[in-house]
Amino acid sequence: TNPFEAIYDGTVPAVGTIGNSFSYRAAQNEYEPLFFNLYSRKTLTGLQVDFTDFIGSNGTIPKSQAQIRVVKNWFQASSSPQKTILPVYTPELLVSDDRIALQDQPWSYDQLPSLPVLPQVHTDVASGTSKQFVIILHVPDGTTPGTYTSTVTFTPENLPQRNLNLNVEVLPFLLQATEKDYVIYHRARIDNPASSDYTSLARYQLQVEDIAAHGFNGVAIYGYDNGWQEDKLALANAAGITDTAIFMSAFDPDLKTLMEQYGSEPYFYGQDEPNTLDKITNDHLPKSIDIHTGGASVVTAIQKYWADRLKDPADEIYSGFPDGTYEPLDFLNYCRDESSLQYYHDLIDGLVTSQERETYYWQIMVEDPRVNRFMAGFFLWNTGLDGAFPYVYQHVGIYNPYDDFDAWVDTMTIYRDHLVTYPSQEGPVPTMQWEALREGIDDVRYLEVWQGLKDQVAANDPQLAQTSEQVVACLLYTSPSP
Repeated sequence: TNPFEAIYDGTVPAVGTIGNSFSYRAAQNEYEPLFFNLYSRKTLTGLQVDFTDFIGSNGTIPKSQAQIRVVKNWFQASSSPQKTILPVYTPELLVSDDRIALQDQPWSYDQLPSLPVLPQVHTDVASGTSKQFVIILHVPDGTTPGTYTSTVTFTPENLPQRNLNLNVEVLPFLLQATEKDYVIYHRARIDNPASSDYTSLARYQLQVEDIAAHGFNGVAIYGYDNGWQEDKLALANAAGITDTAIFMSAFDPDLKTLMEQYGSEPYFYGQDEPNTLDKITNDHLPKSIDIHTGGASVVTAIQKYWADRLKDPADEIYSGFPDGTYEPLDFLNYCRDESSLQYYHDLIDGLVTSQERETYYWQIMVEDPRVNRFMAGFFLWNTGLDGAFPYVYQHVGIYNPYDDFDAWVDTMTIYRDHLVTYPSQEGPVPTMQWEALREGIDDVRYLEVWQGLKDQVAANDPQLAQTSEQVVACLLYTSPSP
């Protein structure tokens, strides 16, 4: 199957895609989703799908380095942040058992539904329908290059077992961590079980480990968690999120010291989206002045038009402040608006170059995996910006996140819960769009490997380097954006 291809109950496989053996590629130090589909002419009841170790001639990748999931299709109120008139049938959740009725489970912020993580998949398949599965395989650093094979077994209660072979070619190089900034808004709080952002300390650890495993090297920590800030920063650091920490709070000298102790430049968040004169002057600038006066740095999400005005010391936005007030942002996270889009086009066309620490954001909840892969991958590479800073890991409203047709909050009933993963007792539940975002980050990591190899070759064989550039440019600029 094509990566992240939407497979529905009624999807009928094309003749050329049917087989008993499929092949994939992955580099060392990479998580690779191995998608495969099952189409059955007969009803399969109590189907158990399992797999073996990945065995090669020079070694084994143990089953413990992989997880198997079935893709749960369900009705959602839209595939965008706002609800639409008609429901949308969506392949989204990656679960061990897609028969669990999620909307029927009790829900509260401190009583989450149970979605056990099992070593095999359990499901039913109706006659004449398709179902999609994925094994998320981690290829450890040091794995010997070569081909590794796992046998997937399909064992229904009512029919004989069938097998499928998955062959993974491990490439002869290590996929290094990216040099780009990948930061994510992470709202979780530990101090208040009555909050929609509540999570336990144990689940917080699972969340930051999941964020790190998906390629993020920075996290924006919401600062209202009284007494738990150090625990949260320590857990993020232990998980491998060590490049960037941002506190989404007013300036606090103790938090500044804490970030410095963990080796992170102290960033605090200004006013979110200060894209009006009133928000700039009344909300953002007082926060920014406090943060800079305290010796820390300022970041926020903002339209480029307003970011540019902050960079102009003669702009009227400073007219109500003491002479010499000048508050440009230290880290800019651009919104999706006309001024920012024009800037992106100019970057891609080579008309301007980035001179600051600049990222951009989008709503990663969108249930079209192509969007996250493109925005985290090729789009970032083409712009040359420093990274991506998307919104958000989980943002639950006041009602059940597993019921997409209830209100998000009472005052904004048109919006949906913002979830790239879902909360459960066992930890975060992954989605198609979350795995696609990791693939986008991996696309950048592969491009960084290519860039390094091309630069090595250029001195001895400039023609080969030029040809390589042309091939990659063709890939980057002809791949359709979603």
